[in-house]
Amino acid sequence: MKNFLFGLILGGIIVFGYFFIKENPENSYVVQTKTRINNMFNKTSPVGIANPASTYCIENNGTLEIKDESEGQIGICTFSDGSSCEERAFFRGECKPGITTGTQTDNTIEQPIEEPTICTMEYAPVCAKVAIQCIKAPCEPIEQTFGNRCSMNANKLATFLHEGECKTDQKECPQYAPPSPDFCTEGTIQDGGTDQNGCQLPPKCVTKE
Repeated sequence: MKNFLFGLILGGIIVFGYFFIKENPENSYVVQTKTRINNMFNKTSPVGIANPASTYCIENNGTLEIKDESEGQIGICTFSDGSSCEERAFFRGECKPGITTGTQTDNTIEQPIEEPTICTMEYAPVCAKVAIQCIKAPCEPIEQTFGNRCSMNANKLATFLHEGECKTDQKECPQYAPPSPDFCTEGTIQDGGTDQNGCQLPPKCVTKE
């Protein structure tokens, strides 16, 4: 008899609970707990949409890409012209479409590495004008002979002039015969010095007064 009464009471509680949950689902602890669990496991959020910088990128027709860096993840905003900015730099106006190269972060921009020029040892001389970088005042460029065009092009300050070696402006000096034995019998032979072109002049005789 006791078991029957216990079973009847337990059944009544179950039936009452069923209809209570059915009629009041918003107040049900079970339903609320189940909802929390579903929200926890089914929670999804688009990458970066909650981030103002990410939203700004997308609103300005950019494509957002998340990259893993040594210091963590960063968002790269790529534009239709192929240029890209770090999303926060773009949001702050520190980077604009069309003027960036490489991968930009908050503090650094990785510039493309320029490969060194490798030239052959073929000797095909060319003459070029080479700009001289002076500290205090502008300097006139000089002419310089390079072994070939490749070596000339490797020098960013060189401008091609003509094929072949550079010509010098030095003039040929005249050749003087040595003085005769009786050239300066009553005086002293002294060096004649040089002319305006740097050529040696013949000796001169200086007499005593």
